[in-house]
Amino acid sequence: MAHILLIDDDETFLTEQIRKALSLLTYRLSAAGTGSAGLQLVRSDPPDVILLDMQLPDLTGLEV
Repeated sequence: MAHILLIDDDETFLTEQIRKALSLLTYRLSAAGTGSAGLQLVRSDPPDVILLDMQLPDLTGLEV
């Protein structure tokens, strides 16, 4: 099963939109609201795909 990590500070709206868009696929979706939290998730449970916001509250997408 594919693991998708969404790193975005608007977790609620985007997470739900991503779930709807990928509803026909089998996957596991994780979400983080900051770059630091996203990096922790990457280290503990590496995803297959990362969807990353470029303007996060603590780091830029490029820094992540």
